[in-house]
Amino acid sequence: MNLENEGLMKMLKDLQEKEKQQEVVGEGFSVEDKDYFQKVYNYLKVNKYDTSRLEERLKTLKMRKVDEAKYGSGSHYEESKNELAYSDELDSYHETFHIATKGIKGYRKGKAFGEGLNEGITDMLAKRIKPDYHINYNFEMIIAETLEKIYGKQVFDSYFKGSCNEFVEQFDREIMIDFLMDIDIYHNLMKEYWENYYISARREGQFGSRTEEILASFEDILYDLNDLVDEDRRQEVVELLNKRLKDPDGQTIMNVISPMNSELVDIESYFDTGRHL
Repeated sequence: MNLENEGLMKMLKDLQEKEKQQEVVGEGFSVEDKDYFQKVYNYLKVNKYDTSRLEERLKTLKMRKVDEAKYGSGSHYEESKNELAYSDELDSYHETFHIATKGIKGYRKGKAFGEGLNEGITDMLAKRIKPDYHINYNFEMIIAETLEKIYGKQVFDSYFKGSCNEFVEQFDREIMIDFLMDIDIYHNLMKEYWENYYISARREGQFGSRTEEILASFEDILYDLNDLVDEDRRQEVVELLNKRLKDPDGQTIMNVISPMNSELVDIESYFDTGRHL
């Protein structure tokens, strides 16, 4: 580990310690206490999903306010502690879905997968119940939207049940697991990118090598989609992605993976009549 990375790790550790001292908002809630609790509860109820997990966890939930601008750590829900930390109350619409659901989480050869798509689904749902919610996981959400539009809303029933096996069995199992793992690679690279972005001053070329990795993982996800989707639906996927990657959410992604030129990559070039090997 070089000196720059050692310095960054020390800074992160110091920030995490300081974060623990942030303002405690409260402990023990009911659905009616917060608009985000109520809206998530209503969404679950209307769509006939189980609400008991949300109701039970709220009874002992701890909440605290953190300063993202100062500490570089955004909102998050820590399941083991049943604790929600937020820097912006809008983030709590997203985090409440994490409280209420188990998500799609699996393991292959001891390695966990599913976090990236989970965050994309969660952002999609948060935006659905709170239109002014600001997206945190742009491409992950666009992938979730694309799957939902191609396969229907029921494709994510397993997100609410916490059944990864049920989710992957809707597709070619191995291709879907590869897809989920590739989304995780992209997701983790982007998290690292933004953590560096917020914690230290952005210097020219600072993220160059990671940007190349992010672009490579972005491309892997497109190839996976080509493998996953039936040939007669691929053009529909291309059109959906082209449309979304041109809007503000998509441009956030393109500005990272191609900072000198935010022109779109040729999405159609990743989709063909054969299968990517």
